[in-house]
Amino acid sequence: MLNSLWCSKQCRDITQNWKSMVKTNELCLKCTQETTYFGKYFCGEDCEEWVNENGPCIFKLSKQGNKFKDISNQFMSSWKHENKAMPEIHTIYKIFPEKQIISRYNNYRDYIESLRRLDGRPFPKGDGRVMTKGNEQRRFHGTRMKCLLGIQTDTLCPDMNCAVCRIITEGYKLIYAKTSRFKYQKFGDGIYFSSTSSKSDDFNKKSMKYYNGVNYKVMFLNKVVVGRAFELTQEKRTLTGPPINYDSVVGEPSALLYYDELVVYDESACIPQYLVVYELPKLPNRRQ
Repeated sequence: MLNSLWCSKQCRDITQNWKSMVKTNELCLKCTQETTYFGKYFCGEDCEEWVNENGPCIFKLSKQGNKFKDISNQFMSSWKHENKAMPEIHTIYKIFPEKQIISRYNNYRDYIESLRRLDGRPFPKGDGRVMTKGNEQRRFHGTRMKCLLGIQTDTLCPDMNCAVCRIITEGYKLIYAKTSRFKYQKFGDGIYFSSTSSKSDDFNKKSMKYYNGVNYKVMFLNKVVVGRAFELTQEKRTLTGPPINYDSVVGEPSALLYYDELVVYDESACIPQYLVVYELPKLPNRRQ
């Protein structure tokens, strides 16, 4: 293999974690000088350690990078509402929460995995995929934003009413997830997510910002530990946790819901990973 660390593909493939030894053509998010290793955001330990010690941090992804394309594809392909025009992605930030929040999430995922033994098992619906540790999945979440993060600035704001900046700095909080505050929550006091980006778009109307003639909105893409999910097709607003021997609740599309919902009742079960900033299509001029 020309210009390779291995003499052949066979030797490469028997090397454990070989991808972590291969350089990509994408620049380090921190220093923006050196290229990264496969599957990594940083060029080496120094940049990675700086971010770990200085979280929360956000870094803008290159539009030419594979990760930007991956997130864009998930966002666009899951935009399913026929009555909503497809938006255009303005930018995507990778979120690095503070290390205590990361540790809390990882510990919870490992605990659920030790309880359920899900890693490598096929999904119950038999679509050919297999589950990862703790049945970790990527899900969208829409909420309100007070500042112009991702539109005019890359700096998190201190406004306690800016849910976007508070989630990045503090993680998700159950205290803000009461059905008494949000009448649309059909499965009780939990933190709600969806695999359908256009559904999460329904819940971030207060993130819309008009700037330089364009309407912008933002949405989180998160990692969520689903564990063993309890499926519901009827509302159950009195829930404060999943049923016994389950770890989350999934609202399946039915007469009650047009699109899916995933609900977790433990703050440790979810962590923000990306902030998607998108532009709403301009409405055509109406004839007078």
